Amino acid sequence: MKLHPKIQLILRILLWVVSLGLFASGAITGWNYLQDHRAPKETVTATIVRQPAKSDSYSLSYTFEGKTFTEKPIGKLVSDYGKLGDKVKVYVNTNTPSRVFLTETPTGELFHTALLLGWALVLFTILWSEGRLLKILKIEIKKENIN
Repeated sequence: MKLHPKIQLILRILLWVVSLGLFASGAITGWNYLQDHRAPKETVTATIVRQPAKSDSYSLSYTFEGKTFTEKPIGKLVSDYGKLGDKVKVYVNTNTPSRVFLTETPTGELFHTALLLGWALVLFTILWSEGRLLKILKIEIKKENIN
């Protein structure tokens, strides 16, 4: 199946935009990971509660320096951190108390970063390889036409 050259160009541009978006998202997530990894954390006990906006989603309710927060833990891929009403030990970023983690190091953010940057790298490799292949084919076609 042969695509019109303009459609091919549009698809290539779209792929570049998607790969750049993945790369930018991965870079931002990586920066957040570095900031959260270095930030001082304090251990508190949180209670698993229903999220106010969604009845089927859970979040953590905890008190830090006299203020009560209800937040979802950062970097957690699956929202299974216990049963409703269970007490769990969490780590609160002392600089930004609304950022709470289930582990002392935010490995979930690191996983997200690796996932986003990995897919961006795959798409960049595909785009670069396709460009090289097209240049080689054009050179070969010109050589055939000369001979």
